[in-house]
Amino acid sequence: GSKALIKLRGELVRLYNEQQKLAASVQSDGEKALTDGLLADMEQINRKAHEAVGFTYTPLEQLAALQ
Repeated sequence: GSKALIKLRGELVRLYNEQQKLAASVQSDGEKALTDGLLADMEQINRKAHEAVGFTYTPLEQLAALQ
């Protein structure tokens, strides 16, 4: 379980970094809503994965800062 979580977190952090690039380049409210929704979905996956293996939830922003 913990090995799978570590791999998932690595992929989520990679996607989080890409999402941040997208968020920085949005040009409309619709695009902002989409990038915000993507982040919310990724955070939900992250939270559920941590809960599934009994780890303390760490937001993607914090995980990305540790990389």
